[in-house]
Amino acid sequence: SNKGKNSYSVTETLDKEMLRSTEYSEMYDPHVWFDVILWKEVVIYIASCLKKHFIKNEQEIELNCKNLCLELDILHNYIIKKINEIDINKRVLISAHDAFGYFGKRYGLVVEGLQGISTDAEIRVDDIERVAQTIMKYDINVIFIEQTVPEKYINGINIIYYNCV
Repeated sequence: SNKGKNSYSVTETLDKEMLRSTEYSEMYDPHVWFDVILWKEVVIYIASCLKKHFIKNEQEIELNCKNLCLELDILHNYIIKKINEIDINKRVLISAHDAFGYFGKRYGLVVEGLQGISTDAEIRVDDIERVAQTIMKYDINVIFIEQTVPEKYINGINIIYYNCV
């Protein structure tokens, strides 16, 4: 909600059913921009807020909003095209932390993250086992890991994977 005179929540107008809950029941997943369609709604809301504060620039803001929305439509269609090139049984995204939930939900991917929403979340043994099981279940061949993930966790996944195959 509008917390201050010039402060807005960019997800204010989004249907709360479309927002992902986090491991903390009072919070929503902040990574909304990974769902291009939801982000388009956010762009439209931001433009409406800007027009209230910059009345002289209303037409420019509206034009920029329309142009960005067109780019987002192009991006959305591109993502669908690229995802459709992946075997339906291989549409799995493994990441360091749970930032891609909106992307997975919108574009039909199974998403597994080692950590929760925050990169500060502690990685547990069951997180490593869960990810290793997903890798085995979907026979994942390639995994891209951020440099921020300690090597011991990647080694843990490898150990579980190779002991089970």
